[in-house]
Amino acid sequence: MSKKGKITAKDVAEMAGVSMMAVSRVLSGKGYSSKELSAKVHKAVTALGYVPNALARGMMAGKTMMVGVPVSVSSPFYSDVVQGIYASLSEFDYLLTLGWAREITPKNSDQSDLRYIQRMLEHRVDGLIIRPTLGPKNEKYYQEVKKRDIPMVCVDRDFDKIACPFVGSDDLWGGEEAARILLERGHRKVLHVAGVQAVSSTAVLRRKGFKGAIEASADTRYYEIVGRNLETDWMDQVVELVKKKKITAVFLYNDHLASMLFSEFEKQNISIPDDVSIIGFGGLPVAEWTRPKLSTFNQKPKIIGKEAGLLLHALMNEKDESFSSKRILIRPEWVEAGSVSSIKS
Repeated sequence: MSKKGKITAKDVAEMAGVSMMAVSRVLSGKGYSSKELSAKVHKAVTALGYVPNALARGMMAGKTMMVGVPVSVSSPFYSDVVQGIYASLSEFDYLLTLGWAREITPKNSDQSDLRYIQRMLEHRVDGLIIRPTLGPKNEKYYQEVKKRDIPMVCVDRDFDKIACPFVGSDDLWGGEEAARILLERGHRKVLHVAGVQAVSSTAVLRRKGFKGAIEASADTRYYEIVGRNLETDWMDQVVELVKKKKITAVFLYNDHLASMLFSEFEKQNISIPDDVSIIGFGGLPVAEWTRPKLSTFNQKPKIIGKEAGLLLHALMNEKDESFSSKRILIRPEWVEAGSVSSIKS
């Protein structure tokens, strides 16, 4: 028995009466091992209570078997993304190290989760799955990460000027589809409450898709409130536009903003969907809590996370250069509820 009672592979080999190399082959699943040999090794493992040291095995191969995921888990959406990442990478015995980052806002976007990434690099993670924010300071930092040859996948949000494998929603299509649905139902005066354009590529693409489709249609009027966060008076502006410009439909950047507007409209005696139709984006649990329920787009976050994990695994273990420029867009699913009505002509 090894010193201090610590069970090692050598102890397993001695009890099974086989070589250390044989134990390694059986436990790693690599190379040929007869049924008899495998049975001896597994019997010894069980009897001794041996737990293979995954870190030691990984370090011998130049790996830590850890993946850094410095994304915000402050919402159900990102929690589901992380679940998807875990589901795919755990199949290959990778562990996730999470950066419990705050939600990105204009005030903290420059220093957001960069410190988590730095600490993960110091702990020699084999790869990163990040949710980037836009801006020259952040992009400069991520360029430095790329220079270290650390495999990296962007999830949900994409860079503007940095080439990075990406997995996320087809936000451009989502914006276009929201416009198509409203136009098909007779809405001609519509408002878009957009996300912060300087922080999120998702906000940029949803706005681009929605605005382009509305303005391309005849006899339409498009209005927007751009770059507002929860500390502004954006809801007052929405109410003012609805009353003065006779807005009949509002498409909001995400479900959270949409749910807030429900409450404000109730205070203002504006009926949903009789007076104004509302569409959100995300498919978050809050869409089920509004009355009527919110019509929205389910982004399928667990699928996004799973695909991001599989793509990172390919980057870390395959030599195929095509993975380094791969983009996987998951088309969101329209969830019909009670917040959208048709305009009677």
